[in-house]
Amino acid sequence: MYLTNIIGTRTLLEVCARQPKIPQKILIASSANVYGKSNSGILNEDALIEPANDYGVTKLAVENIARIFSERLPIIVVRPFNYTGVGQSESFLIPKIIKHVRDRSPIIELGNLDVARDFSDVRSVVDAYARLLNASYAVNGVFNICSSNPVTLRELVALACNVGLHDMQIAINQAFVRVNEVPVLYGDKSRLESVIGPLDVPPLRDTLRWMIEA
Repeated sequence: MYLTNIIGTRTLLEVCARQPKIPQKILIASSANVYGKSNSGILNEDALIEPANDYGVTKLAVENIARIFSERLPIIVVRPFNYTGVGQSESFLIPKIIKHVRDRSPIIELGNLDVARDFSDVRSVVDAYARLLNASYAVNGVFNICSSNPVTLRELVALACNVGLHDMQIAINQAFVRVNEVPVLYGDKSRLESVIGPLDVPPLRDTLRWMIEA
């Protein structure tokens, strides 16, 4: 993780900076993980940065590396929140739920059902990236990529079951319950939309249906 995210990004940016013709724009994918667990509620790009895991630490380092190169390269930094879609590994939350729905499993083991998080459709995330890169005007800075719509895990399971026409019980597995977990955490997309216009965010129901039917 450290080698890929930090050294990999540093190497690529150095190579770009040495080219006789540098790229018109470079998009660096950081992560909402840089906000850590000290925040709650809606987060804008000026919120406290305090990563609480290795992944967040490496992504914060990536942002600092981008800052070092910002005078030499036209860099855009994005902080995507949770996103999902067809093809995502079943080790992630929503694909796990989708698999249980498709398999008609009678029970699913999860953690805290009442935490609310921000989930986006991967197609919306990619669209935001493309619009930042393809803008005819100069774009720079840091942007949240999010839906700005918090959904609890309980609501998520209920919606997936409704879409998939399946009912299953939820068992709380204490191994999945995180200590001192922030109850509500979601992003503010207003800075992004002020630059590229309104995001085309599919309703979560449509995303789940896409994944179930794929």
